[in-house]
Amino acid sequence: MSMIHLVINNKMNKQVTFVSLIICIFRVASYDPDYYWRDYHGSIPSDAIVGGRDSRGSPTYIGQAFVLHHGILIGQIYPGQKSLTTSKEKIHVTDVYNRILCSGHKENFSWVPGNAATLHLTTINKHLVSGGTEWGKILNIGRVKYQGELIVGKVCSGTIGKAKLYFPYKGEEIECDSYEVLVYEENPNNVMSV
Repeated sequence: MSMIHLVINNKMNKQVTFVSLIICIFRVASYDPDYYWRDYHGSIPSDAIVGGRDSRGSPTYIGQAFVLHHGILIGQIYPGQKSLTTSKEKIHVTDVYNRILCSGHKENFSWVPGNAATLHLTTINKHLVSGGTEWGKILNIGRVKYQGELIVGKVCSGTIGKAKLYFPYKGEEIECDSYEVLVYEENPNNVMSV
């Protein structure tokens, strides 16, 4: 093979690799999950995502609230209540700047087991649903069974090996090492259970 053929083949390989890279980047960048946050003023919209269950077994929903000097925090919405309770260093109750997680495709959500020590490994290639931010760190949405309820809280997944779930309960911030974390996947065969 002549030197000219090697140069052409090398350029073609680089072009093919470049085009393949662009296609991969485009596919990742064009992935647009179908969920959104609606303003919440006390009524549950029909497209709201169920997050947990209260002590009577009634559904609760996933909320977020802006808390000055702390960020956008995750909390549980109880039907009939306008306020949302979150936690960061203390308990915060607010009825302004609240939102509720909604989607036209609820079947694309599922809860997967999570653990503070291994969350970064068990969720590789999974789209964790972001629920807020706390001091520049992204918060994911988690839940845990506690005192007869299935309670929604925040997963602080920014520190590898220390991705704990935190949630407010009766005036205290509770932390857990084992929980479930909310993921989104465009898969119509997926069934969300609560």
